Amino acid sequence: MTIRIIPALRSLKPKIEKLCQKTFAEHQARRPYAILENSYDLLPQTTIDAAFRGPEGLSLKTSPVIFAATLDDVMVGYIQLSRHAFIPQFNFQHVIISDIHVVADHRGIGIGEHLFDRVKSLADQHEWDGVTATIWAGNTASQRLFEKYGFQPNGVNLRHGPDRQASNYPESLKASSDTYSYALPLSLAVNVAVLTFILIKWMTAAR
Repeated sequence: MTIRIIPALRSLKPKIEKLCQKTFAEHQARRPYAILENSYDLLPQTTIDAAFRGPEGLSLKTSPVIFAATLDDVMVGYIQLSRHAFIPQFNFQHVIISDIHVVADHRGIGIGEHLFDRVKSLADQHEWDGVTATIWAGNTASQRLFEKYGFQPNGVNLRHGPDRQASNYPESLKASSDTYSYALPLSLAVNVAVLTFILIKWMTAAR
């Protein structure tokens, strides 16, 4: 049994999208007031598309921000980092883990540990100030996972409001012929704003 962590190949993109959709649906079922029904295509899907494009918008064979875990050459999980970490002109040293998924049948055998080790190695290599992730209230399994690998609580994001389904993004945004140009900055804005209220933070050992 050989576990490898590799930059995700474009050929793995459909499976990554399928796993991301599954996670998104689970989050939406638990927190409908926080996750808009039409937000998958504008946010997660957009960031996955962007993860396989270079700075000039050209298609890439491998992603610089999504790393796949393979077991005997079969993908069994992945971790996705914020795209701005690898765009030099951003010079933004706080990196976000925007998604992590290990296939259910392969949990408990060290896949998550290998994925986190790759992120920590990148953090040391690039001298990032910190790596952060947001965990929804009640998702104790994810919180335990992050804490197990050295992340520490850094804050709490409190909310007041109804528990009904959140309102959708405007149709004009969804129908735009250039959704990518709108949704990616929106995604980054949401991620950066979350830093103030992040739940989990990990600092590199070198600092």
